[in-house]
Amino acid sequence: EDALIQFGKPELARVTPLGITFEIPIVVAPVKQSGQVDFLMFEDMVVNGTSVEIDEYHRSFDLPNKDPVTLREPLRIYIYLPSAMLAAIGEWSDSKETWPVTGRVYVFGQYKKFGFRFKRCIPVELKVTMRNPLKQG
Repeated sequence: EDALIQFGKPELARVTPLGITFEIPIVVAPVKQSGQVDFLMFEDMVVNGTSVEIDEYHRSFDLPNKDPVTLREPLRIYIYLPSAMLAAIGEWSDSKETWPVTGRVYVFGQYKKFGFRFKRCIPVELKVTMRNPLKQG
């Protein structure tokens, strides 16, 4: 079963004394429902066992009906320094090709059904994997 939201190839965007930022393309799977997503909000996100902060995604897009769509702007994931240090130590001692990602995504938008248009917030449980951005190759 394909996930509604998947991640593309992550890239290391920025490293500062306070933390690490990754940019990850968002791929939205085709659905039968038509409508427009206004924004995405992320809650309880964990990447490779580390809690992360993900900014709300405030870029609207139409729901794809036939083929998956990669959204224009990547998602930005920020890991605070203490968490980043622990994750880096774990990564150094036990590097993996992929990282598990779990959490909840709230999809806010306007949807169409039986000719009516209505606003809804749809919670989507996220349980996917992404390629390890720190792994070479």
